[in-house]
Amino acid sequence: MIKKTEICNFVGLKIHELQSRSPWSVAALARLRRGVGKNIEDVPDSWEIVLGNIPDNLLPRGSDPGRELKATYVALCLFAMHQQGEEKSVHDSGKSFAMAARAIIDSNNENAVKRRFDSVITSEDLSELSNHARGLIQIMKASGRFISFDYMRFAADLYDYQFDSGKSRVRIRWGMDFYKATEKNNLRSEEEKYD
Repeated sequence: MIKKTEICNFVGLKIHELQSRSPWSVAALARLRRGVGKNIEDVPDSWEIVLGNIPDNLLPRGSDPGRELKATYVALCLFAMHQQGEEKSVHDSGKSFAMAARAIIDSNNENAVKRRFDSVITSEDLSELSNHARGLIQIMKASGRFISFDYMRFAADLYDYQFDSGKSRVRIRWGMDFYKATEKNNLRSEEEKYD
């Protein structure tokens, strides 16, 4: 639990830095976008951003980047991709990734979005999840609606997903967030028929 809190806090700090609209933050967002879909060890251009001021507790203890660093890196890269071209912050405290995925559904894409979401939550590992999440975030951006979610919580979920027991918890929580919204929308549609 302490690690997840540290990951959340660190990602929140980085998001704050990245949203300053300074020349450094604009360049940093671009460098992070180049890292989307890649492993952190393959993108040294992002190290200054991701490793700068990182708490010792989140640093790897060997040659492997470690679960903490991987989760932080993936969340920040996807944030940078999602933030591109947006005036407002795409970080929205309290709104899960699954709630945001649900928000892109309309009558033309419901089955496609559900299939993509199912691909995310049945991913075998963080790399596969990252790839499928990137696809959903691209749909969010292309939807024409401003859709945001809690990237601090997302980073903690990515950390959890790397453990067998955590993977189950994240899948259930995201499933509830996604389908609970579906159920509410379906009930609202039924009620509107009788108004």
